Formats: sequence, C-alpha cells, structure tokens
Amino acid sequence: MASGRKGVHVIQEIQRLKGFGLGKKQIARALGISKNTVKGYWESAPVAAPPADLISASSAGVAPPPAPQTARYQAPWSGLLDWETIKRATDRGEALAVWWEEHGETCGGNSPLRSVPYVSFWREYRRRYPEVPLEFHKSYPPGQHAEVDYKGARPGFGYYDPLTGNSCSASCSARSYASANFCLSRRHARSARRTFWARS
Repeated sequence: MASGRKGVHVIQEIQRLKGFGLGKKQIARALGISKNTVKGYWESAPVAAPPADLISASSAGVAPPPAPQTARYQAPWSGLLDWETIKRATDRGEALAVWWEEHGETCGGNSPLRSVPYVSFWREYRRRYPEVPLEFHKSYPPGQHAEVDYKGARPGFGYYDPLTGNSCSASCSARSYASANFCLSRRHARSARRTFWARS
C-alpha cells in the first residue's frame, strides 16, 4: 500500500537524478523508494503554492485564469547546447555519437557537459526530436562512401613477439567499403605488415 504523497524534496531529487540520465530502477534503488513511486513522479514537476491574487480572485467569485500547460522536462544542462546545429549535423548523416564525442573534445575541462553521459544526451535529443529516425546502417550508392578508422600507436597497444621476447608497439587501421561488402583491417609494426580481409 502506498505511504502517501512524497515530499517536495523527494520529487526534486527524482527529477535531478533523471536529469543525470538514471533510469527509474536506479533512482528507486538510490532513494530507497518503490519503482512505482518513481514512475508516478517521473514526468511531474514540483508543485508551487498558488499566487495570492489567484486565491483572492477565486474567493471573490471571479473565474481564475486557465492553468498553464505543464512544461515538458528538460535536463538542466540542455540549455548549453545548440540543438538546431545538432539536428542539422544528423540530417547531413553524421552519427549522433560521433557528434557528441567530437563536441566533448572541444569543450573545456571545467564545462558541466563533460560530466553528462552519452545516454543522457541521446535521451534529450530523442525528447526534442522524436520523429527523427536514427539509423544504425545507411545504404549508399556504389563508390560514394567508405569509412576508415585509424587507431594510432597508443601506449600498451601492440603484441608480444615470442621469438625475441620483446613487446612491440603497433598501430591499427580499418577500412569499410559498404558497396563492396567487405572490411580491410591492417596491423602495422615497424615495417612488418599483416592484412586481414573479411567478407560479410
């Protein structure tokens, strides 16, 4: 049985944790309340006291003005982004994850956006543009599109050579040709090359 209406601080805490991208189950576990309670306050905003002139107008027999529509939830950090620019980028075919990763590299170290996980960003994007399809696979005409990913020489990336007993650093690149239906992956270690071909 329900224990009654929760206090304003609990409702605000639910909204705050929701802004960080936590799900209903995680919020319920963090606050020690039921998932159904979290579900009940998921879309609500804290209720403020009615203004004094509205109370006096209703007691004088004057019809009060219509209640304003409840605003849709917006994450506290969402005002820091230009959502139209993001939508134009995704309309051109840029992946949302790639845009977020590149934007994260350009914003400063003390920016509040650095602590926002990609899942929260994705949810806010879907909340603003629910009609925009986010495609995971795009089909292109032959010869129009190829994707290349290069992972440069990073510390700890390489292989162990059992003949010499040395650890050799390496770099890796991968190319995907959508119209040819295959992927080429190469590992480079100094002058030695090994190529891996895969057909899908």
